[in-house]
Amino acid sequence: NTFDQRGGHSSSNTRASYHYHVPPSCLLAQLGMTSGVHSPQIGWMADGFPLYGPLGPNGTAMKTCTVTGGKEGKDVCTDACGGYASDTGD
Repeated sequence: NTFDQRGGHSSSNTRASYHYHVPPSCLLAQLGMTSGVHSPQIGWMADGFPLYGPLGPNGTAMKTCTVTGGKEGKDVCTDACGGYASDTGD
């Protein structure tokens, strides 16, 4: 098991690669995340897009549109790559 106490780990011994496979619960708590509301921004992706926690508008747990049966850009769901093409409210 290579995961630390908070669910993150490094996948390389030769370059920086620390990452998470689960929402960073301690960071989300420090940022004041509560149920029923949109998750706070927790970082920036390498391409410049903001990175948010697991909850979308109105506290909806984000899932891919293929799982929810929703339509990209219209419903509260993500595309196959985890992108959300609607208003984030910020």
